[in-house]
Amino acid sequence: MDALTAMSEASGLARGLLLFLSCLLATWPASFAFRLLPGGAVREVYAVVMGTALCWIAYGSVGVWNLLLLCAMTYSLCALTAHQSALVVTALAFMHLIQCHVTNASGAAWAEVGVAATALAHRP
Repeated sequence: MDALTAMSEASGLARGLLLFLSCLLATWPASFAFRLLPGGAVREVYAVVMGTALCWIAYGSVGVWNLLLLCAMTYSLCALTAHQSALVVTALAFMHLIQCHVTNASGAAWAEVGVAATALAHRP
C-alpha cells in the first residue's frame, strides 16, 4: 500500500480528490518561489513547468493533453481573430468545456467525490 492510498483511507477522501487538494496547496509555495525569480523568460518557463507538473500530478496525462489542446486552440484563435478574439475564444472554450464534460461524464466523477480533468478549463 502506498502513502497516498493510506492517506486516502485515513482521511476518508477519494484518491483523486486528495491529489487535487495537495496540488492546490502546493501552489502557495510555488507562487512565493515565483516572486523571487527575475522577470522575463525565467518566470515564464517556471510558470509553464510548474503548471504542467501540477496538472500532471492532479489529472494525469489526460489533463495535460486537455490543457495543451485548450491553450493551442486559444492561441490560434487569438492570432486568427484579433479584433473579436475575446468573444470567439470565450464561446469556443465553453463549447470545449461542455464537450469535455459530456465525454468524460465529469458530473458522475464529482458525485463520486472524484476530480474530473475538465476542472482545468474552469479557470479564467
